[in-house]
Amino acid sequence: MGRIWFYGKVIDNQDPLNLGRIRAQDLSTDSSAISQSVEDFNPLTDAWSEKDPYVFNGLLPLYIYAVPKSKN
Repeated sequence: MGRIWFYGKVIDNQDPLNLGRIRAQDLSTDSSAISQSVEDFNPLTDAWSEKDPYVFNGLLPLYIYAVPKSKN
């Protein structure tokens, strides 16, 4: 059974579809192995697509979601 909660680092919080999704990297696993496991994944062109292994949906409904702020 997969985990629902994990500590992660937000890569990008600017969802182009405004669905409250984020791109996050799980800090407890090897991120290079994750990106290599997805066939033909290109981080420059496939970001926010169905191939992107770093896209996660929020657990709250759209009308009360909270997207983490960027530290930039």
